[in-house]
Amino acid sequence: MKKRLMNQFSISMLIIVSGINYIFAQGMTINKIGIGLEFHAYPSVFMVEGAFQEGYGLGLYLPIEFAGLMIEPQVSYFDQQIEVDYDDSQYGDDYKTQVSYTQLTIGIFMLTKGREKTRLYGGIRIGKSWSKYDIGNDSEIDDNLILSPTIGAEFYFTETFSFGGEGQLYIIVDKDDGVHYEKKTRTTVVIPKFIARFYF
Repeated sequence: MKKRLMNQFSISMLIIVSGINYIFAQGMTINKIGIGLEFHAYPSVFMVEGAFQEGYGLGLYLPIEFAGLMIEPQVSYFDQQIEVDYDDSQYGDDYKTQVSYTQLTIGIFMLTKGREKTRLYGGIRIGKSWSKYDIGNDSEIDDNLILSPTIGAEFYFTETFSFGGEGQLYIIVDKDDGVHYEKKTRTTVVIPKFIARFYF
């Protein structure tokens, strides 16, 4: 599982680097490149089952600005392993549990200048998430498509540091094929987030 996730992450980074090279090839100027750190309004996150335990949506952002647009890849990762060893088998069987979660999205936004030191943006984030549950002898691997129309605003304290908030209409689509059935799940929730961005 970890090898597959690393391969997916490597492919995503290759796509991002290729996109940056394409921008340079077209003669476009990258105005800013930065890094963003995310903070949640946690009560909304709790609305998604298992969200907090999986580090749901707590992400690292890489904003890239050019020609009135912002391209912003985002990655989240969480892994937890628990091992229980009993002193004697009469108390129970030893067991190990593991929960891991990876999310990769990319946002595409139009930028609009607001009042004084503020800036507005709107667009969409799209990507996938992968999760794995190993509990004893039971194992489950799941992947979901993520679509998230997004609007947000930033306040610039300096030219290189901003703090802002955004609202995401989070749409997660999951498909599960059983032996004699097909199950489709669609989860929609509005998630507010705060993001601090540092620009270079």
